[in-house]
Amino acid sequence: MTAQGMLKQAVRSVLVPYFETSGFNLKDFVGDRASFKRRDCPLGNLVRPDGEGGFHMLDFQFGAQGSPRFTVNFAKIPPEGLEGLSPVACDSEMAPIRCRVYRGRNPMNWFCLPWYRRKTDANYQEYVESLTPYMQEVLNFFDNGREGPNLYCYRP
Repeated sequence: MTAQGMLKQAVRSVLVPYFETSGFNLKDFVGDRASFKRRDCPLGNLVRPDGEGGFHMLDFQFGAQGSPRFTVNFAKIPPEGLEGLSPVACDSEMAPIRCRVYRGRNPMNWFCLPWYRRKTDANYQEYVESLTPYMQEVLNFFDNGREGPNLYCYRP
């Protein structure tokens, strides 16, 4: 298995269940952008209702050309949807405030296992398990709107 394949498998087995315990459900992309989004974010969207008719949405974006790195894109989708689409057909890139979580606030610091540790599935599993504090910042943002030290939000 490739390095990115091992990373995807670790994310699928550690972080997807982590978010599912907070009420998120894994859904495939729908609409015109579905095939484009599946290329960069092959695991789909994690979605949960926000209690006000909208959704909290996130996805895991993996590096281009098979590089073993990833980031988490997330956004709040309003009840009326975005750009004329229903909330279910939206994705995090369309939101008025879209965010990512990084190692540090530098947007260039995607999550990546150092090259000398990229040997086994166990290394990837251990690495991804160590990232749960970063993922807790995402949940805190959804719950109280506060940006943590490792979150970067775009406001176009």
